[in-house]
Amino acid sequence: MIRFFNAINQLYSLNDTKIWYYLTNKQESENRMETREFNNGTYEEVSNHFIEAKKKDKFILKLNLYAILFIIVLAIPTLLLFGSFNIVIDGFESLVPAFLYMIAFLVFVVIHELLHGISFILFGKVKIKEVKFGLVLKSGMAYCISTVPVPIKAARISLMMPVYAVCIPLYIVGILLNSVGLALLAIFFLSGSIADFYYMWISRKVEKELYMFEEMPVESGYEIGYRIYRKVK
Repeated sequence: MIRFFNAINQLYSLNDTKIWYYLTNKQESENRMETREFNNGTYEEVSNHFIEAKKKDKFILKLNLYAILFIIVLAIPTLLLFGSFNIVIDGFESLVPAFLYMIAFLVFVVIHELLHGISFILFGKVKIKEVKFGLVLKSGMAYCISTVPVPIKAARISLMMPVYAVCIPLYIVGILLNSVGLALLAIFFLSGSIADFYYMWISRKVEKELYMFEEMPVESGYEIGYRIYRKVK
């Protein structure tokens, strides 16, 4: 009888050991982060913030709606500042024809991406050859991407550089010159940074010692989002 109970105890002990081993290894597996080699070192992934492919079109539509809302919200107080909604027509006619506004926006798109790249180089210490520019015709999106992870602080500076260097100064110049056309153009440009504002918002709590990395576009189009990495060596 005693031998029987000893055998039962050994069996339970064995099962407890197996369960403990299973749970321990499962936890270690979950904590084991994916590592990846880049030109500037080895990194482990902390989090993934990419929009799923099946949700991408809906997300882009949502961003465009936010951009339109953004223009409306900023344009109304600007028009009130200039004293009349009727001044819009005069402002457009006195500055440049409407089609030149579209050309100006296309030029801004180029400058916008260049400013991202320059910021990567100046603040993120990224090499020129590690900065890639391009245009995804399928989604109509221009991009500037660093092929190596960028310190989160430098990445956030890069995101806002077009706003700091172009949009805000242009708006101020419009106010100083009493040109509603320039002020509205600045707002139009600012709406083009709506995705950058989105990135800024979702990265607001990322620890300062971590790195941001965007993937290069694939056949399905531009990958919206980024990965957060921690540098290992």
